[in-house]
Amino acid sequence: MNIAYVHTDPFPSPMAGSVFALSTAVGLARAGAACTLMMPSAERTIEQALAYYGVTPPDNLRIVLPGTPHYKIGPVKITRTGKYYRAVLCELLARRPDAVIVRTLKLAAYLVFHRLPFPLFYEAHDWYSDIERKWSGAEWMISKKKLVAERALALLEKKTLPRLTGLITLREATAELMRRDYPGVPCRAVPTAMQPLETLPPVSDDPVVVYLGQLHPHKGLQSLLEAAQRAPRVNLLIVGGGDWLAHWRKTAAELGLNSRVEFTGHVPAAQVPAVLARARVGVLPMLDCFFNRYLTSPLKIQEYFAAGLPVVTADAPVTAEIVSHEQTGLLTPFGDVDALAAALTRLCTDDDLHRRCRANILQTVAQWTWEKRGAALREFIKFGTGY
Repeated sequence: MNIAYVHTDPFPSPMAGSVFALSTAVGLARAGAACTLMMPSAERTIEQALAYYGVTPPDNLRIVLPGTPHYKIGPVKITRTGKYYRAVLCELLARRPDAVIVRTLKLAAYLVFHRLPFPLFYEAHDWYSDIERKWSGAEWMISKKKLVAERALALLEKKTLPRLTGLITLREATAELMRRDYPGVPCRAVPTAMQPLETLPPVSDDPVVVYLGQLHPHKGLQSLLEAAQRAPRVNLLIVGGGDWLAHWRKTAAELGLNSRVEFTGHVPAAQVPAVLARARVGVLPMLDCFFNRYLTSPLKIQEYFAAGLPVVTADAPVTAEIVSHEQTGLLTPFGDVDALAAALTRLCTDDDLHRRCRANILQTVAQWTWEKRGAALREFIKFGTGY
């Protein structure tokens, strides 16, 4: 079976979606599919990009980089999404795969409009059917401009999804929303994954808690820093860059945490395992909102598990699908800073609990490899296409 997996993040890119796309394509190839990964070029060679990720691809994985996502005139960056979409369409028509997976709604709509003559699957990383419900509890996060854009995407979703061969989500909680809104389209939840491990890598004996990822406020960094202030036995390692880095450094200083919080800034994907090895526990606090309860699928939890780190995170439908309370980590109520501080302290200092969680994580990793994700995607595609 020949499967094309198409994404719109540049290759390479520090974006989580870029890592996810490459890992999924590798998983499909290792599961026996002849896979073609298509992403926009970031103006590096494929070899340079793979070195950035630290990945050696299987022989049956082909990587195609049809154009760049933007060009510059002086300091001005001009996007050319349409040119990339046209290049993707031409590549697909030339290669004639048995099925295509896209993970961008606008690209899915573009291919539907052009009547792509192959089965088309949409891997949904977002949901627009009910914008007001989606942003309930986090109205402050969405500007009027973005709200207008998302309402347009809601119309596009309703026009596009019923015309697809199938829908793929990352969590069952999201799949339930899709099945309710688009009952005529087959939908399957295929979770995110991680690299296979025979043994877990060693972790720090020191009470270091690591946060890895975006530093946007909806990730719950304010609660995390306040919890650290109430957990004096715990040190924080915060890995991530971007516009909010200076804000959180200032917040940490105001809370008197300079001696117990380290900010690394952005770390290339290939160097992340070495950074995670400095910690004992991984954390994902998150703010309470509909998006974080039903739509997010944090790849960082799998990265923590792959690094052998038990996880403390907010108790939500999507996180409870990944983290088993008292078995692979601890779940805490949204917004409860005291509970978060207590969980971080306990998981850092309770050796028996930490040891039990690591043993269970090793079993979990064996179930959630990228190759098994690739096999599940192949099975769903066969079901949808009769291939």
